[in-house]
Amino acid sequence: MNRKFKFSLLLMLFLVSVICAAGTSVALREQTENSLEVSDIISISNVTDSYYEKLAMDENVTYTDRSLLCSWNPDGSQVLVLTRYAPLGEPELDAMYLVNADGTEPKEIIATRNNTMEKSLELVALADEDFKIARWNSDGDRFAFNANVVRVNDTFIVINGETFVGAAGMGIVCIADVDGDVVRSVGTGLSRVDSIRENSTDIGRVHGLEWEPDGTDAAVIINDQLYVTDQYVSYLNQLTNSSIEESMDECMWNHQGNMIAFAGEELWIVDKHDGSGLKKLASDVSRLVGWSQDDSMIYYSSYGDGISSQYVVRLNDSKITKMTTGSLDDYLVIDPDGRMLFTNSTFGDGDLISSGLYVADADGTNKKLLGENDSIYAYLTSKASWSPDGDKIATAFNIINANGCGKYDIELGRTFSWHPSGDYIAFETGDYAGDRYITKVCIANSDGSGITQVSPDDNCSYSFDGWSPDGSRMLITKGVREELLVVRFSEFDEIMSIDFKEYNIPGKELNIVVTSMSQPVENALITMDGRELGLTDEKGCLNYTITESGTYIVNASKEGYFASGKQLTIYDDSSSSVKDDEVSDTTGNPEESVSTILTPFQDWLDSLTGN
Repeated sequence: MNRKFKFSLLLMLFLVSVICAAGTSVALREQTENSLEVSDIISISNVTDSYYEKLAMDENVTYTDRSLLCSWNPDGSQVLVLTRYAPLGEPELDAMYLVNADGTEPKEIIATRNNTMEKSLELVALADEDFKIARWNSDGDRFAFNANVVRVNDTFIVINGETFVGAAGMGIVCIADVDGDVVRSVGTGLSRVDSIRENSTDIGRVHGLEWEPDGTDAAVIINDQLYVTDQYVSYLNQLTNSSIEESMDECMWNHQGNMIAFAGEELWIVDKHDGSGLKKLASDVSRLVGWSQDDSMIYYSSYGDGISSQYVVRLNDSKITKMTTGSLDDYLVIDPDGRMLFTNSTFGDGDLISSGLYVADADGTNKKLLGENDSIYAYLTSKASWSPDGDKIATAFNIINANGCGKYDIELGRTFSWHPSGDYIAFETGDYAGDRYITKVCIANSDGSGITQVSPDDNCSYSFDGWSPDGSRMLITKGVREELLVVRFSEFDEIMSIDFKEYNIPGKELNIVVTSMSQPVENALITMDGRELGLTDEKGCLNYTITESGTYIVNASKEGYFASGKQLTIYDDSSSSVKDDEVSDTTGNPEESVSTILTPFQDWLDSLTGN
């Protein structure tokens, strides 16, 4: 990146921040009765910090600062917190904690104890996905996270007296069982931190894990080959081989969960079960965007000569249609009904002239221009997003009705997010307090009215970190990830969670447990596939015997609580799901076989490694 381009980009960002601040500071004084009302704000990091401080003392680590990253679990009842101390030239000390949304019942998921200069396990976020720290399965009982195993001296270099970050180490992926308190390394099945750190890199680089829509299996990339594993990390099924001569960057399930698209420089599809149906669809692919709602098409981006083009390819005949050609900031996103929203930028003499915002049908037909920005801030149009029900579109400058009739001016800037209901939108705004630029978190109604500040009204900056899936709460961060806060809103029902405490086979009594913030919910009505089973007791439990194997949907409902549902699979004796204590630490090379089964050799491995 040349100096002239850097200077121009910095100047644009500065001017945008000043304009957004000026426009929003006036709007902040406009309040309406329709806005959400803050009930209370609690500090989640104050809860986890006490655990982290003890961890640091046990590890003889004195830290001056630490960073915080976070993620909601799928039903919004818990917050996953990653606390990191990453001093340059020293081993990291990282830990993950799961805490109820009200700040109660924290528990440690994993901590990188016993890191050394020679081998250090580092828990990392996905920087290309807004620093996402976890990929949860649909049931919310497991999540995958990324880590690196590094030799500390290789992670930094000194040039002319200045220190720079160097190699990132070998990437691995782990799956955490939040109920069973087990973490396993994908590809090896290793479960203890010492074993993971010492042996997980033997199989090479692991990355790009994506859960199947029903959450039972996951696709993962190991050494540029595609595999499928189950939620227990008990096996690996290799779907591709060395005949595909390319680096593999990402993969994506279709909606039915029976096919996987993957891409490096080329776009391919393959059947998830046996690797059949392997088919190349396109070349010069830079990023997968998504599958069409009916799984008949795939959307992707291609970058070339600094130009971003958006394409759609049909699976049946491999026909490719170009949607746009513009800047690197141009993008395409799919709405809940399958329609496309995309931008198309225009350049002249190397400068951005304008950026148009369009909608179109799933196949690219019926293209319609919703608006065009011809200012030097046109690149901000690429931040546009659909509301959850698809009736509105938010951009950095306004909210637009999806049919093109009606536009509401509001400066949302670069960071904004729709409430799960689509009735509200959260965004960041800023203003100067003396010579300091202070950012705040605000919400507005879906038409841009009722702008209300929800972050504390003090002299500190706050940033938005995500709505809870049920919409009753919001995560915000104080300063440069110094403190993690949960904002709770009034007039929302409480969250309710369903759990099954046993692995089940037909004829065995099923223990259904309903809780809210880890507390039992009594008299919750339990239904299975729409049929009433009964009410939970004072311990939040209901026992029921299922006589046939199969997949069922279990729901819980009670006045004052959000209804909750969870998928339950009952296995017959021959295909009973593998329990966590049946899979133990073992190493294996996934290249040796198309199907690799991880078997228990804990004692044998310990005798070799001394762990």
